Amino acid sequence: MSLAEWLQFDRRAVQRMQVVHDKYGAGPLLLRVPGRSLALLLDPQHVQLVLQNTPEPFATATKEKLAALAHFEPKDVLISSGRERQVRREYNEKVLEPGRRVHHRASSFVRIVDEEARRIVDEEARRLCSEANERGELNWELFAAAWYRVVRRVIFGSTAIGDEELSSLMARLRRRANFICV
Repeated sequence: MSLAEWLQFDRRAVQRMQVVHDKYGAGPLLLRVPGRSLALLLDPQHVQLVLQNTPEPFATATKEKLAALAHFEPKDVLISSGRERQVRREYNEKVLEPGRRVHHRASSFVRIVDEEARRIVDEEARRLCSEANERGELNWELFAAAWYRVVRRVIFGSTAIGDEELSSLMARLRRRANFICV
């Protein structure tokens, strides 16, 4: 992500899409890619149409998504179809509560985040007291450590708070899943 940011891939991608739109119009533009054809949507109304009509007739399970998720999340709604997808989608919506302004478990999540934020302040205060009263600031090391404690506590419970090996394993699995060949 740092490399992509440094190289400004997002800015270049937007500029490229603008050039394609100027050259070919609102599209959709049919692209032939080895092994299949893809439609490149260039108009916001076409994007809205696809989003409103997913997964039928527009499938969410691309070859790339299938290759990555089939190993890491084989029962993911994004790579499911038919009745199986419908059941999984209903379950996800029940758990995630998209119709609620605030999730019913938000207070427990906020409590965990608040505890970890206080822990950062306390750790930084102890460090500063042991040094020559330098100006304290939130750095990546402090933030990342707190972030992964929050993730572990929310997902696996507070008993996983110190299991840094678990976070490392999850990161390795996700990196590997992102580079699986299609």
